[in-house]
Amino acid sequence: MAAHPISSTMHMGSHQYASLYAHNSNVIQGNVYIDSQAESQAQKADTIVQYGLCLTSAPVISPEYFVGRDAELAQMKHILQPGETATEQRRLVLGGMGGIGKTQLAIAYARRHYASYASVFWLNATTDLSLRGSFGMIAQGLLKAEELENLETKQLVLRVHQWLANRRNTLWLLIFDNYDDQNQFKIDEYIPHAAHGSVIITSRLPAQVTGQQLRVQPIRDLKDGLAILQSRSERSGAADGR
Repeated sequence: MAAHPISSTMHMGSHQYASLYAHNSNVIQGNVYIDSQAESQAQKADTIVQYGLCLTSAPVISPEYFVGRDAELAQMKHILQPGETATEQRRLVLGGMGGIGKTQLAIAYARRHYASYASVFWLNATTDLSLRGSFGMIAQGLLKAEELENLETKQLVLRVHQWLANRRNTLWLLIFDNYDDQNQFKIDEYIPHAAHGSVIITSRLPAQVTGQQLRVQPIRDLKDGLAILQSRSERSGAADGR
């Protein structure tokens, strides 16, 4: 897992965060932002490795193409933002038809609120195989090479779950994207059993998934619609209806 070290850190409560103080335009999707100081302390018993914003495998969607959705983002923040003390896991299900913008919305939330979390991971939940592969990528940053070689996929998922369930590792966000084939596997088997952490699940069949529900609707605001047209068509003046 490639990493770009960040030289400084910030503190919130008893947790240490990577100082991602750059403007949002500098937080490039597809990169992994990691606190090198936290990584160097990973061998200490009282230290939890923090990975920052990890969207390496997520679809590459330029931030300039994301327009509007302020109401949805505000509701997501209300549901998902971690509090001072963790008493329950925060879980949100983004539902809606294919192509409505569920993935874009989940990624936009992660990029906008990454500083609230110690680690953010995007996971491909399209199939059981793709989801195990996503957990394998997380495990690469947690385990030594010899452990990776000797452990089966189910054991790798278990090791990642153990790390996520650690009571000192509460400020993480997992995005399970495209969980649409619910007859193939149960998403609950891949969500760690912990009274902390935040989870986003995007699905075309949200009613069959446990969590607070948020239906993603088509863009109805005319100005937002024209702004999307302008950003994607690169036509100057499209946002003004020209």
